[in-house]
Amino acid sequence: MKHLLILATLLPFATACGGPAKTRKPGASPPTGGTLSAQLAQAAHDGPAHGDAMITLAVFLAGPPPEADAARKAAMSGVRAAHLSTEGLVVTPAPIDDALPLDLGALATAAGPQGAALAAARGVIFVRYAGRPAPDGAHLRAAGEAALAVAPADALVVDLSTRATWAPAALRAALGTPAWRADQVVPEATRADDGTVTFATRGMAKFGLPDLEQTGVAPEAARAAFERFTEVWRALRVHGPAAPGDTVAGALLRPCARGAEAYDLECVAF
Repeated sequence: MKHLLILATLLPFATACGGPAKTRKPGASPPTGGTLSAQLAQAAHDGPAHGDAMITLAVFLAGPPPEADAARKAAMSGVRAAHLSTEGLVVTPAPIDDALPLDLGALATAAGPQGAALAAARGVIFVRYAGRPAPDGAHLRAAGEAALAVAPADALVVDLSTRATWAPAALRAALGTPAWRADQVVPEATRADDGTVTFATRGMAKFGLPDLEQTGVAPEAARAAFERFTEVWRALRVHGPAAPGDTVAGALLRPCARGAEAYDLECVAF
């Protein structure tokens, strides 16, 4: 299948798509120290509780990354200044080198006109949130505020779930607005080698929900199929956390075909 982008190894909480989420101890938060690889390994071992929200923003820098402690202090100060909670946030700077678990070339291609600047970046600061979805999307804004607090004017901020890319000034203008919240989940359509179409969402994990997928759609049936896909997608938002075997809007959910290398943790199909 020809996907728009696969983030191959940056898996804050990686498990096979559609598999059961692990249970984290009540009140436990992601690790706050150590190398990026150590944090990813620990997070994959612990896993999120079922229904936990997951967000990862990447701040790409024209220069090398700052010291870890300085980046964390700046990010947390920015969140507190906005009167938001820092619980569940992890800030990890890293140089862009061969050890970075990220397909930067593919991400730059998806960034369009901003891709050249992104491909030339020398450092990155990952801002990750794992925890319960907060009322009114406060956890979404907290992650955005943390990213802005460590992003110089020439940086680029990328949502690794939806691939949306912003200059800091653009993100600041959009942060918390109705349009910005509406763009937290995006649908995509890809064509498989056999000519059939796959519909999928990206970004549902930010609300503690699985992404939705529908595969094997004949091109001539795509319009009607997408209307049904949208109906189930909207119902899933109301239904809340779901797993294969559940029924949503009359659709029996099953494990999806999206591979285990996909970025977001959970996915269901119908």
